[in-house]
Amino acid sequence: MKQSVRNRLTNKGSILILVLWAIFFLGAFGIAIRSYVQPQLSLAQKLIGRAKMYYLANAGIKRAILEVKNDSVEDIDEDGEAEEEKPVDYDALNESWCNNEKAFGNIQADGGTFSVVNIMSVDSKGKPLKKPIIVYGLTDEERKININKATQAVLANFFEITAGLDKDDAALIAASIEDWRDEDDELRLEGAEGEDYYEKLEAPYPCKNSDFEVLEELLMVRGMTSEIFESVKDKITVYGSGAVNINTAGTAVLEGLGMDEKLAEKIIHFRAGSDGVEGTEDDNIFTDSSTIMKDLSEKEHVTQSDNSLALSLVADGLLSVRSDNFAGHARGSVNGRQGFLEIIFIYDRANNVIKYWDEINTG
Repeated sequence: MKQSVRNRLTNKGSILILVLWAIFFLGAFGIAIRSYVQPQLSLAQKLIGRAKMYYLANAGIKRAILEVKNDSVEDIDEDGEAEEEKPVDYDALNESWCNNEKAFGNIQADGGTFSVVNIMSVDSKGKPLKKPIIVYGLTDEERKININKATQAVLANFFEITAGLDKDDAALIAASIEDWRDEDDELRLEGAEGEDYYEKLEAPYPCKNSDFEVLEELLMVRGMTSEIFESVKDKITVYGSGAVNINTAGTAVLEGLGMDEKLAEKIIHFRAGSDGVEGTEDDNIFTDSSTIMKDLSEKEHVTQSDNSLALSLVADGLLSVRSDNFAGHARGSVNGRQGFLEIIFIYDRANNVIKYWDEINTG
């Protein structure tokens, strides 16, 4: 009898031990599965969050394109009431694409927000700001000098004024830019071609002999340094026809075209209107290239030489009142999550195409 009871107790103890071991192994197995699955779940959440940020940022781009397209027409009749769409052939800093927090500032969407920002590192006179300013809106590329289209004289003048170079260094860079972008191997005076310069470097490379595709390509041109590039990069572009928009360009760019400082300042003063601040409702706008000096003379004193220069710039296709390429930073943020996904883009209104796209994920 005692032996039977002892055996039953022994059997129960063995079963308990087995159960405990089973629980232990199941627990260990669960921990192992969790340690494997948790990173996968975390990665999945990150990918889902990134996808949401991407689509939110993309919504910002679509909103920007809509604003740019809508700004190219106006719906008014003779009484100022909505009637029919009429083309608008000019662009200025007080329009809806430029500085519009209502349209571009932290717009609520499904599960998050989107913004379209313009990071301003220089003021209207082209001088560097102590701290970049974030403005809700776009910036037009036509406010800049197009290094694919500008003449050698304009380039030399621009680099001398903007980068503070002497005439010889500015002329060397200008001629080298022309040699880089032209289709031949003929060496310009003060320029640089492959056999003459680039292929003799310690780390040789050919002269491109075609247009610049990105601004950083300028760093490959003879005479260009990182310091010079940093001083001009916010004032140059590779997009557009080459005509600078007189309604949006800063003084450094206007002077680069050949205007003297006084004329450039008169243009900025004219644009600012009665409140002296650009980008507001009372701004004065040049609406037609052929009447630029006529419009300016109604508010400012202009000379005959000023008038002649403006007519020459317009005739050479270097000055206009319109923009067609718009750059922006579209940011998508998910509620409850730090960081954002940013898409840097350039939209060409004339051809209805996005010409540049780059994604940066900070979340």
